[in-house]
Amino acid sequence: MGDLFFRSLKAFIFCACIIGGIGTFVAVEEGNIKPLIISVFSFGGAYLMSAVWRGIQSKGAVSAVAMVVVGAIVAQHLPAFAYASFGYEIYLNYYFIWMGLMLFPGIPILMFIFKNFSE
Repeated sequence: MGDLFFRSLKAFIFCACIIGGIGTFVAVEEGNIKPLIISVFSFGGAYLMSAVWRGIQSKGAVSAVAMVVVGAIVAQHLPAFAYASFGYEIYLNYYFIWMGLMLFPGIPILMFIFKNFSE
């Protein structure tokens, strides 16, 4: 169980590097050049993690990527859903919501994926 948690945590850190790289790259595209080094380091960290991480098979990788894509779609529509359902406005950035979704429901889902589809 501990091994599954650490593998899921490693996958979350990988996803956080990708999300951070995308978010800072979007800030660079809007005219602010200062976050460019953060984007480079984030994508570089994700590349290094993918180069040394060999403990996942293709079914697990596809499932994890699908979870990241679904998390991105849910994060995009979550503020409108929360306001329409509960009258609560979410003032967080889209990327923070996406990272939060990858952390809280994402780690248990990744543990389930790695338990059933890896090795």
